[in-house]
Amino acid sequence: EINRNNLLQDIKEVIEKEQVLIVAGEGGVGKTAVIKKLYENMSLNTPFYIFKSSEFEITNINNLFDGYSFIDFVNIHQKDEKKLVVIDSAEKILDLERTDAFNEFISTLIKNRWKIIFTARSNYLTDLDMQFIDHYKVKPIKFFIEALPMEELTDYALKYQFDLPTDNKLLDLLKNPFYLSEYLRFY
Repeated sequence: EINRNNLLQDIKEVIEKEQVLIVAGEGGVGKTAVIKKLYENMSLNTPFYIFKSSEFEITNINNLFDGYSFIDFVNIHQKDEKKLVVIDSAEKILDLERTDAFNEFISTLIKNRWKIIFTARSNYLTDLDMQFIDHYKVKPIKFFIEALPMEELTDYALKYQFDLPTDNKLLDLLKNPFYLSEYLRFY
């Protein structure tokens, strides 16, 4: 497990003051893993919901809540001081054919003071920024997760006693935690 405690602490501090955040990075760097850790740390005392962007390919927002309405969902948490929703893989929002349900969801959450965190691949940030500014009149605060620096990768190799390849292209790939995990799985 990659230690992201400093990033988690920064996210916790910023989410206290800001309403919308984006955790961005290349595919496989650990955006979703950071959200899972955040969930482990916060879910006991904060209503915390995670949705995949693809779940919003629906005609009616109530379809998201299996027998309940979106208004029920909002009303249940009306008195909660802190409440958080995560939209994972937010870049897929840009591909939705029907955006009415998603727009209603985000607009209502913003109006009701929910904290919202999106995860997204870095190369979609400009398009997402435009959507947030145009549709919701909000500019998200961004956190970037980078690939592992070579020094950290080398430290992990020493600590966990595995050999790093000599091929520079493969070595570069292993800086991405997803590929490192795959490499170690077959090591």
